[in-house]
Amino acid sequence: MATIFSDFRPAEYHAGKSSYVAFYVLNPETGTLVRKRIKVNRVGRGQKRDRYARSLCGEINRKLYEGWNPFLENDAYFSGTSMQKGIREFLETKGKNVRPDTFRSYHSYLKWFNDYLHRSGKMQMPVKTFTDRDAEKAMKELGTRTDIGPATYNSYLEFFRNLFNYFINRNWVKENPFNRVAKRREEQKRRDLIPPHVRQQIADYFIRTRQIPYLYIMQLCYRCLIRPKEIMMLKIKDIDFVENIINLPAEVAKNHNARTIGVPSEIMAYLNNLRNHEPDDYIFSKGYLPGPELKTSKDTARTWAQMREQLRLPMKYQFYSLKDTGITELLERGVPAKYVKELADHSSLVVTERYMHKTEAKIILKHNTLEFCAGV
Repeated sequence: MATIFSDFRPAEYHAGKSSYVAFYVLNPETGTLVRKRIKVNRVGRGQKRDRYARSLCGEINRKLYEGWNPFLENDAYFSGTSMQKGIREFLETKGKNVRPDTFRSYHSYLKWFNDYLHRSGKMQMPVKTFTDRDAEKAMKELGTRTDIGPATYNSYLEFFRNLFNYFINRNWVKENPFNRVAKRREEQKRRDLIPPHVRQQIADYFIRTRQIPYLYIMQLCYRCLIRPKEIMMLKIKDIDFVENIINLPAEVAKNHNARTIGVPSEIMAYLNNLRNHEPDDYIFSKGYLPGPELKTSKDTARTWAQMREQLRLPMKYQFYSLKDTGITELLERGVPAKYVKELADHSSLVVTERYMHKTEAKIILKHNTLEFCAGV
């Protein structure tokens, strides 16, 4: 017989032909204890079902001891959408409106999370029952992996927050359990601005090796501040040959913000040669020539790494350094930060203003003629 409290009896697991978890709670209207039963027959078999049932008992009892009473809620707490069903619906929904590479990232994050949910017996449990404590345990386990650094850890955390925000929007859960998990401190990005003489070396290398299209990929990153992934997803139909602009679609943009980008004449001269290609061809496909095959930013990164090795350039010069350099030099030339923000597709001016520190320091140094004393 379970221990009897004034307003509940703890949950117990009853195994058999009709396996279930049962507990008693006080009905405030009648003042009597009422039995609640949750069937677990369909949750696997044998040890798998037993683990799930014990985990469910522990979760119910924790809530009961904290004062929870299902009669005080409008719905039956344990009749909600399961984690498995919720994740499946999340993927079905997101698969329709996110970029393919983003969707692949979702699958990568969820592969680990699904394994964790299976191991902890929570895959069939309702979304509502996943608590702050569960989120902390999950992230603690993730953090023990040797292949997960602070930046990747934070990416997983951000994804799980987005996943549960989706659940909140579906009214499957009231609060986001991952919001209380702190991010890990990341090291500053190990990349540096690329000075003009190094950019000349890089350009000469690609001219010498007859990789001319790659020069224009770099130019689009440096001069137009388009991200590498976005560049590789651009199609011929995104070029306005009359207005000399590129219309970057929302489904291509990292922040899902469609934007119009003016293209400098030197780059436009190259793009004009692509007029006769199929509108749905990618601008940079196999061999970085127009074609139907989507190449990724991993391809551009490999080409960049080969160049860097040949020229013996330091690791701090990364492909993304081109965008950093373009942003910094535009700010140095007096382009207002709000315009640079729009071109770079930053989420806020705060992000853009991070690039202003070096610029402001250089301006101050140029005008700093203060003297401590004569001759010093």
